[in-house]
Amino acid sequence: MTEEEPMDISLEDSFHGNSGKTHLNATIATTSPSRKERKHISSFEAQYQYHTRNIDIPKLQRQIHKEMPFQSNKIYGSPQSTGKTYTRIRNMGKKQNSPPKKRRRSDDTEECDEGEDKKKSLRAQGKKKSGIFYNNSGKMGLWIVLIAAFFVLRFGIHFQSCSPKFDLTKLHSGLQQYVFGQHIASGIVETAFQMYFNHSAQRNHTDIAPFVLSFHGWTGVGKNLITSIIVNSFSKQRVQMFLVPLHFADPLKNSEYASKVPIWVKSNITLCNVNIFIFDEIDKAPSGVIQGLHDVIVDLRNLHLNETWVIFLLLSNSRGGSINKKLFSEVASGKTRDSITMEDIIPVITDSSEDEWYGKLLKDNIIDQIVPFLPLTYEHVKLCIKRDVLRKQKKFSENVMNSVLEELNFFTPQDQSEKYSYTGCKRVSDKVDLHLSKNEF
Repeated sequence: MTEEEPMDISLEDSFHGNSGKTHLNATIATTSPSRKERKHISSFEAQYQYHTRNIDIPKLQRQIHKEMPFQSNKIYGSPQSTGKTYTRIRNMGKKQNSPPKKRRRSDDTEECDEGEDKKKSLRAQGKKKSGIFYNNSGKMGLWIVLIAAFFVLRFGIHFQSCSPKFDLTKLHSGLQQYVFGQHIASGIVETAFQMYFNHSAQRNHTDIAPFVLSFHGWTGVGKNLITSIIVNSFSKQRVQMFLVPLHFADPLKNSEYASKVPIWVKSNITLCNVNIFIFDEIDKAPSGVIQGLHDVIVDLRNLHLNETWVIFLLLSNSRGGSINKKLFSEVASGKTRDSITMEDIIPVITDSSEDEWYGKLLKDNIIDQIVPFLPLTYEHVKLCIKRDVLRKQKKFSENVMNSVLEELNFFTPQDQSEKYSYTGCKRVSDKVDLHLSKNEF
């Protein structure tokens, strides 16, 4: 048996020298190599056989990774996952000053590398597609930006040009074309609105007080007609109409109405707009409604509104009979109807009015303008019939007009020849529809 030569441990000494620097204390092999192995140690094949015979490299590498995870790759390579040739240990006895080249890792870490690569790829894609145009949250952000831009353009421009958009010409033409026998009421309404908005413009639409008009007259004389003409004189308005016998029917709820009317009014006021509140048949209102109306108008005056207009139209039959008697008296004295002025009629409404529903409103200067309506004559009703037929785009005929007139009631005051209508033009439209349908058949 051939005697084996002593093992050359120069490499091992070199390794221990390096291990001190890296704080490693490991043994390369458990047995000494033979002479035959030592002769071929320099070759790649010998190293492969030498190391794979006694060293469990993956196990050793895992141990080193635990101890020195940042420096272990400087010493050991990794086997390929397919079982191909292992990367040999390089320059174990040399001092490694330069950074090592990037090497492949072992089977245990290769799957992690693949996962890391996928994450990096996804992050790269995320960076490319980051922003409001790609991800879901970004889409929401884009919509928010677009909506905000819309509101800025839509309402920002609107606020810059905030004005009542009141058409005085339209108001004038409407009163002249559709209202008959109400020269006093038409003149007051046109002048009052012109002055109100001229005053608003002079103050640059700031410190605006509410505008209150009280319409007084007999049934069917045109109070609702003029109200609709006023509303249509604005290109942009918000209208709230209360029919008092319907909306405030319970006279026992005075305290509730007094507290809720201001809330209802204020909650329906829109900034930079014309807000019109119509109270029809307000002479039938419980006292709580009048008190609530009084309070909210006072509050609105104290607010000094800017670019916001609030208009109250109060419609009633109050003192309608007194207005009629005054007209008959003036005509009997020799005056013509058209020569009678507002100064002749308004005192009939305002004098001794403390017990009327509007008495406290007048006393506290809540009402800006009293608007009286005169009774309509037989000739005025004929004009109403003709206007209604043409408005419905039907052919006018004397037969239809006479048939309607026969169904309406008129009276003649004492010592006068002029006939007056009990209901004005209130029932005209329904009668016209009935007789037009008869003629068609």
